[in-house]
Amino acid sequence: MGETGNDLYLFGNRKPWLSLISLLLISFGGLIIGQFVAILIVTKLYHLSLIQVMEMVTNISEYPDYKIAIYIIQGLSAVFAFILAPLVFLRFVEKKPLSILNSSKQIELVPVILALLISIVFMAVNFKIAEWNAQMVFPEFLRNVETWMRLQEDKLQEATYFLTTINTPFELTLAMVVIAIIPAIGEELLFRGLIQNQLRSWTRNAHWAVWITAIIFSAIHIQFYGFVPRMLLGVLFGYMYLWSGNLLYPILAHFANNGFQILMIYLYSSEFTDFNIDNADTIPWTVFFTSSLISIVLVLYYRHQFSKTHLETAEWQKVYATNQIHQAEIVKSVLDDHQMNPVLINKQDSSYHNFGEIEVHVTTKYAQQAIHIIENDVNFE
Repeated sequence: MGETGNDLYLFGNRKPWLSLISLLLISFGGLIIGQFVAILIVTKLYHLSLIQVMEMVTNISEYPDYKIAIYIIQGLSAVFAFILAPLVFLRFVEKKPLSILNSSKQIELVPVILALLISIVFMAVNFKIAEWNAQMVFPEFLRNVETWMRLQEDKLQEATYFLTTINTPFELTLAMVVIAIIPAIGEELLFRGLIQNQLRSWTRNAHWAVWITAIIFSAIHIQFYGFVPRMLLGVLFGYMYLWSGNLLYPILAHFANNGFQILMIYLYSSEFTDFNIDNADTIPWTVFFTSSLISIVLVLYYRHQFSKTHLETAEWQKVYATNQIHQAEIVKSVLDDHQMNPVLINKQDSSYHNFGEIEVHVTTKYAQQAIHIIENDVNFE
């Protein structure tokens, strides 16, 4: 049904979990290096001491005159952790090109428009879910945990408000780059492009991979009272990638989600509009259900774009043949678990089953991966 074959076997002969740990360590190292480089740059540009910069990073709202410095630190940290680190992982650890993450190279206009529309329409749904998530109350025995989480949430909200208080076109441009463009490219590259593919190989289930990646994606932002809506965004982006086989679609959707909110904040602060997206906490139920329905229709139509012609126009390749029907069924079942839509072709003589074979075919783009799975993962015992 158009799902990408991005199990990819990025890891050669290594176990997927080992490759995943390597990726996370490299990404964390990239974050540390990025912050160090950014802090050095800021100390030189603003003639500040290292201690002053560290104080600024931990209490950014108390340094309103250094917003650009904060953008530099935020942007470079994200570039090193989410873009450069995954590229280093691909190039030097897995020794694979970036293009391997895109099983489908073709970009079509209709899915691009749908990805942007889905992201924007789904905001109304997620605002309502965020409202519910923010009102979450823990049981009494977890009250200390809840207090700590609330304090962390308040700090992060304060930092977010500081970074999204946009008063000039220059600040709007910086915010678009640091809050919309860099996260859209970097987070989709790391989470959907690499982590989701690795989890898919580990779990042998595309849907588990999408949801677990979304949970990690949300957790890493450390905003507990926005966990559920951000997780659902991750699920949305994950399926966009799974169905299309191309990272550009979730990147565009991610950019639309962040960029649209930044633009609306700027338009409101500049008095171009009366709608304050920051105060969209109370979404009417009618808006929620209408937006949910529209989102579902758009998502289904998006998926249809990648399923309507793939099987009809694809070239097929034989990946396994046997004279034992039960073995062919086992192979088909395993490949089905990987969303490859295998087909059995029975060429046995109807009277003498020892003559002829049952063949398993998949589309050409899955053939190499299917052969690898059959050789390494299929057990007929």
